[in-house]
Amino acid sequence: ARGKYMDLSQYFEYQTATPISNEVINAIYNSLKENWGDPGGKNIVGLKTKEALENAKKSVGKMINCDPEELMFMSSIKEANGYILNKVLKLWNAYIQEKGIRDEIPHFIISEVEHPSVIEKALSMEAEKTISLSLIHVQQDGTIDVEAAEDHMNTYRNTALVSLMHANNETGAINDIKRLSSIVKKFNTNSRSSSNNFKVLVHTDSSYIIGKGHVDVQNIGVDYMTFSGRLIYGPSSGIVFVKGLSEKISLNPLLYGSVDTMEGGSMIENVPMIVGLGVASDLIMRNIYRDMDHYDTLTKYFMRVIRLRNPYKRSFDIGFNGDFSSLQKVIPNTVNFSLKVLDSSSIPMIKQLLEADLFTKLLERGFSLGKRSEFYSGPSPILSAMGVEGVMLKTALRFSVGRETTMSDVDNFIDAYWDLINELGFNEKAYSYINLFGVKLFKGMF
Repeated sequence: ARGKYMDLSQYFEYQTATPISNEVINAIYNSLKENWGDPGGKNIVGLKTKEALENAKKSVGKMINCDPEELMFMSSIKEANGYILNKVLKLWNAYIQEKGIRDEIPHFIISEVEHPSVIEKALSMEAEKTISLSLIHVQQDGTIDVEAAEDHMNTYRNTALVSLMHANNETGAINDIKRLSSIVKKFNTNSRSSSNNFKVLVHTDSSYIIGKGHVDVQNIGVDYMTFSGRLIYGPSSGIVFVKGLSEKISLNPLLYGSVDTMEGGSMIENVPMIVGLGVASDLIMRNIYRDMDHYDTLTKYFMRVIRLRNPYKRSFDIGFNGDFSSLQKVIPNTVNFSLKVLDSSSIPMIKQLLEADLFTKLLERGFSLGKRSEFYSGPSPILSAMGVEGVMLKTALRFSVGRETTMSDVDNFIDAYWDLINELGFNEKAYSYINLFGVKLFKGMF
């Protein structure tokens, strides 16, 4: 290894970014020294670079069970997601031009809790009147109602794309993308059976589940999948899976481009970064069972012990935002939790607590957690969509662990959390006294 990580004992924000693993750093470093040639060149350096590139692509492809020729690599997940939305729009425009259809824009279906790189791009396209857009609602457990996709497609007969995230970035809730693909396939068979009809395409952003769960693009049946190297202990690149990409390029190079002419411009692939992604993929395949067990052990311990060590059991509880009953419902490294307390900021002894920004207070003590998606200010729109409100919404935090997290790290955070609540001046005796005599200002526990 070329060095050690910075101190990560107080870092619980692995759903925002993961440290680049030492193996990946070494691979990138060596590739920078050795793979500086043009992989399309016919000289010895170019051929060696091409070999390194192809091997790395094979590793990434093997991780998600796809042909390496179906992969594209971009600078970020934002670029990757934007590419998919733009690509489907271009496919639709080519379709209506071929059919002689005028003035019909495509309809996109996304959820109200998508990553900002999807939802903001889609809203921008809607504002430009290049697409129409509808949103699928999130359910109380944080999952997207994938069954609603059928109603949306039947309502909007010009539907071209359904894009739903694989796992949520704030709650870790896993969406049934395989079921979504089945619904769309059935719709295409029943309603767009003619070869002349535009088939509805399916995209999922799998950034928040890869490395924390098994992802197989053949099994889930999507047309497009994107994910981020930043969340798999690799470089901050965006990876795009396009079903049948090599065949599509040969049939229509102007629409799909190629490695060197993607989107009509020159693009020499960043070989060292792709080599790093290949090593990151190898590490995931080698360690996935161990990592998932490690994450699951830590988060279950956290959920149990943070309640056990609660010094204010008569007054507070910890609530968990989502369904954590099995690894089929939520990724194992993430817990979204809140304080359950009286919803009345007018009570003097808890006013300071209710007004406190726990995220900032913990950050001042050196602890990094997620308060909400890093792209939004104010209360989490994702939790709001789930029906979380009041004190639970105000005090919600995302706790996510990684390979480096230890049980001792979790213990230290739990102690610091309850110490902070104590420092904020909550007076349980006064609370209990008022509660005992039934002061009408209280709305009750939730």
